[in-house]
Amino acid sequence: MCKTRIPAAVRVLCICICLIIFLGASSVGRVDWYYRSVEMVIRDGYTFLKREYGPLHLLSPIYIAITLGCGLLIVANVLRKKKHVSYFVSVGSLCLLILCSATFVGERMVGLKVELLPIAYTVCAGGILEVCYSVPEMYRKKLHCIRIWDDTPQQQYLKLVEQYNEELGVQVKEKTARLVEVQNDIIVSMASIVENRDNNTGGHIRRTSDVVRAFVEHLLATDYSSTLTREIADQIIKAAPLHDFGKIAIPDSILNKPGKFVSEEYEIMKLHAKKGAEIVARILQNSDDLQFKNIAVNVAHYHHEKWDGTGYPCGLVQEEIPLEARIMALADVFDALVSNRVHKGQFSFDEAFGIIEESSGSHFDPSLCKAFLQCRLQIETLYG
Repeated sequence: MCKTRIPAAVRVLCICICLIIFLGASSVGRVDWYYRSVEMVIRDGYTFLKREYGPLHLLSPIYIAITLGCGLLIVANVLRKKKHVSYFVSVGSLCLLILCSATFVGERMVGLKVELLPIAYTVCAGGILEVCYSVPEMYRKKLHCIRIWDDTPQQQYLKLVEQYNEELGVQVKEKTARLVEVQNDIIVSMASIVENRDNNTGGHIRRTSDVVRAFVEHLLATDYSSTLTREIADQIIKAAPLHDFGKIAIPDSILNKPGKFVSEEYEIMKLHAKKGAEIVARILQNSDDLQFKNIAVNVAHYHHEKWDGTGYPCGLVQEEIPLEARIMALADVFDALVSNRVHKGQFSFDEAFGIIEESSGSHFDPSLCKAFLQCRLQIETLYG
């Protein structure tokens, strides 16, 4: 109330005395430190306790004296400052302290047959509450209280909200998975529509996608697992059907020509890589998955680049070529080798893998080429 600080030693002493008094009073009947004996006596029609005190009972008047002294100090300080508590409250607090002390001493000196001390304690506690209530609002906020109530309805509501959020999360995951599945189906369908314009590469989209899947799964089990994560691998597999998407911009007269291209026609045919990247970028421009968008664009744009820089459309060299495009290049060339085309015959698996091996370091990434040869059995199985 008045910012009066009681020395720490005095506070500790009071706490220790209270603890000793409590333990002593609780030991009645076992030890005689605080009470040697306590018995109920009826005399002249009055019932009262007859107590014989032990040595520790001397701590009670000491504690009362310390409390009274501290109380007098605080009240005196309050009266001196006259800031936080009224004169009436200050004097009332002093009277309460004197009442408790006088009751304690009076009972023992006069030998009253009626217990007055509990009544005095009760009056004193009420006075303390009145003092706390009289403290101005700006100081009352420093007081603390504990409130206990039944919050079962609130806990039930929180549990219901948590359960609803869990169910909503499951539904969102299911809907998202369904949307991804629909997106994949649309991608494959659109790629198939483009492929149907090319009479020379029937089934090429499906076969190269299967080869990419087998190859990527093999890479995940090798040293490439440090750079090729499961997420990226799945996106490369998903993007594989889009690698020839740019052929939709190539005239039918060139796309379906039954023979080899002349140089002018070949230059137009090579534009399908750049055109494909542009079309894929436009299709996926509103996609939230930026990583898949970049991988799909790279697969379409750079799958005809070569390790030695002689490829098209940009002439990229070695690791300038994105990993997904280097993977797609191996699957694309291999399927072209083992399939019938109007300008070439079908190579055997031995011949095709031999050409792939010879092109290591020139057309293909040497480390990827080595890994591709290692999964030959899985790839041949795909072709029956």
